[in-house]
Amino acid sequence: MNKKVLILAANHWTSPSQVGTHSIAKEFVKSGWDVAFISDPISPFHFLKRNKSLITQRLEIYKSGGQKYLSDRLITYVPFSLVVPQNLPVLQSKFVYHNWQKFTFPNLYKNIKQIGFSNVDLIYFDHSTYAFLLDQIKYKKSVFRIADNYSGYKKYTEHSRTQEKEIIESVDLILYTAKNLLTYFNECKFKKSLYFPNGVDFAHFNSVTNKFPEEYNHIPKPRVIYIGEMEIRFDFELLKYAAQKLPFVSFVLIGEDSIVKEKYKNIKNIYTLGIKSYSELPNYIQNAEIGVIPFNVKKLGDLINYVNPIKLYQYFACGLSVVSARWNTLEELHTQVLLYNTKDEFVNLIEKTI
Repeated sequence: MNKKVLILAANHWTSPSQVGTHSIAKEFVKSGWDVAFISDPISPFHFLKRNKSLITQRLEIYKSGGQKYLSDRLITYVPFSLVVPQNLPVLQSKFVYHNWQKFTFPNLYKNIKQIGFSNVDLIYFDHSTYAFLLDQIKYKKSVFRIADNYSGYKKYTEHSRTQEKEIIESVDLILYTAKNLLTYFNECKFKKSLYFPNGVDFAHFNSVTNKFPEEYNHIPKPRVIYIGEMEIRFDFELLKYAAQKLPFVSFVLIGEDSIVKEKYKNIKNIYTLGIKSYSELPNYIQNAEIGVIPFNVKKLGDLINYVNPIKLYQYFACGLSVVSARWNTLEELHTQVLLYNTKDEFVNLIEKTI
């Protein structure tokens, strides 16, 4: 019988944001394991959010009762609950954090049992929403992978931290992606930890695609690209400044863009292309000249200093030069990334690299 791992993930399996947990799940399958990949639940509240396409993806996984991938060795599921933890009145209560699973349809635990993952060799967490499963699932070993300073996220509350601490002090192993993250969980009584930095699916991003994005027919070279989240860490004013100083450069933004579209609607050399699938990303990156990471370190340094950015490795794998804000983790990596401290340094590095 194959070994089994139950992965409790923040991002759903088909999300365009394919993070480290997705890659780890694929490696388990390659090593002969069976994988159940269960991501954050959805609720009626989610249908009020801006990005309906991602909610639709998650709803389809829920309605299917579980979808299979990777030669049927991985099954993924998104629970549906009447209430889920959020940093909002009522939803941020201790009661919701400890009892949301009781309002799932069908019952979450029964669903896990039905797909054959109530007794596993390994249970793996990358966030705290499913802390209660430590007491409901039978497992031989347990892992918590910490890839960020989660306190910077909007839905983080004191109850999130309590559940997080519970997982940290219960699991057999803590994996952490940036050395600074040691300080994030060092106050807890954990059993064992391992520095486990981010990486990249090199073959996926380095293989020549020969697929030229249709949008690029209307976006002239040189193209400077950014992929990823444009809400919490993104330095909006910096990019606006750079676009005004470098009118001959096309700045391409890929990701959920409802905020930036409004902010940059009158700037002709900033192109917001929205969310692209993981399979499409190499086409866009390979046909750009520079990858950038314009994070607002001045304002959010306490959050960003814990980040080991996957996009850095994706840019490099596609053969791009990279210009990024300077923070501790990037300096410690000793890569070829070009680091800036000020907005003028950002502009000068882009111009010099081009």
